[in-house]
Amino acid sequence: THIKNIIKNCTHFFVVSESMRQLIIDNGSKSVTLLYPIPDGNNTQKKIEDVNFNELSFCYSGMLMPVHDKLINNLHHSIEENGANLILISNFDEATKLKFAPYKNLEIIYKIEKLQELFNYFMSKIDVLVIFYSFNMDEEVRALHSFPSKFIEFCHLGIPILIIAPSESAFGKWAKDNQWLSYIDNDNPDKISAMINSFKDELFWKKCQDQCLAHAATEFNPQKIHTKFYDILDA
Repeated sequence: THIKNIIKNCTHFFVVSESMRQLIIDNGSKSVTLLYPIPDGNNTQKKIEDVNFNELSFCYSGMLMPVHDKLINNLHHSIEENGANLILISNFDEATKLKFAPYKNLEIIYKIEKLQELFNYFMSKIDVLVIFYSFNMDEEVRALHSFPSKFIEFCHLGIPILIIAPSESAFGKWAKDNQWLSYIDNDNPDKISAMINSFKDELFWKKCQDQCLAHAATEFNPQKIHTKFYDILDA
């Protein structure tokens, strides 16, 4: 096939997930390296004294598709149940805006194009970031092998990240392997609500922040990723 010919004729592959690495190997490549996208490496971190634990603000920023509707419904219900707020930042069309208009405790913001402006918004308004994939894997096939580059960027902000993704997805596998404290492997509203409630605990929030910053300093460190890339090129 065309893809196998590409694999056969490439000297080296750089991929962003272990699942993708194995897929490329299974299709004939002998030289594949897991290499994360190089983040901006933001130096400003969220301060715990700026967090409103009485009315937390959760935010999802990224692509939204109809396949995400069920998960958004469950997430919103759980957040509202806990007296918190949900902010969605995406490329909304009018139909999507109308769909979410009746939701209470939900704010819709059109995509913020400049990365630093987005980070500034997070710092001033957001207490917990959310990254999710649909549990309908037939519709969101990309979840099997993709790893969200925004997660790498977001870890540098020191804002806890709630991960909701199927356990068989590349991101879900990563979260399990790394014992991510705020990972949920299903879209059950009760499970989501329990995790939302956990963030009201300052100690839990701080542990999640520390976990983000620990990964930012190690495997998501831009200098370490640069070095790994150049070492392979020089080999």
